[in-house]
Amino acid sequence: MPSILCGIGGRRCGQRLAAIPSTRLIASQPTRRNQHESSLEAIHIDGRREILADINNYEQSWQLVYPFREPHLLPKGTVLHNVTWHDNTGNNKHNPDPSAWIGWGGRTMDEMGHGWTDIAFMTDEQYERRRSERTQANRDRTKSEE
Repeated sequence: MPSILCGIGGRRCGQRLAAIPSTRLIASQPTRRNQHESSLEAIHIDGRREILADINNYEQSWQLVYPFREPHLLPKGTVLHNVTWHDNTGNNKHNPDPSAWIGWGGRTMDEMGHGWTDIAFMTDEQYERRRSERTQANRDRTKSEE
């Protein structure tokens, strides 16, 4: 678990959800304390990385769920990667004491970072059907805009 020394900014930590089955990613909910920004990215089987959520103005008191306008369709084998950046400096307006060492844990005074996700697993057939429907809807939308 990370240890965040006083006066240190830019400490990066990550959590990965192993290769998932075909999935609809419906929402993201970061859970943090005072020290960071976060992002949720998909690492596709071809190696591409796609930022799905970038939360750089996180407020601990909000604890919001961020629903996606349109759920992300992720094929089997995609890895979800939750990344947090810790800032234990005086530049962080949410930091109660930049001179304090911050440890990782479950207590209110401890630092933490979790990436809750609202996902629906699909069979490969369901994934292909949804992907095809989405592709057709995008084509129809493009034609109507012309």
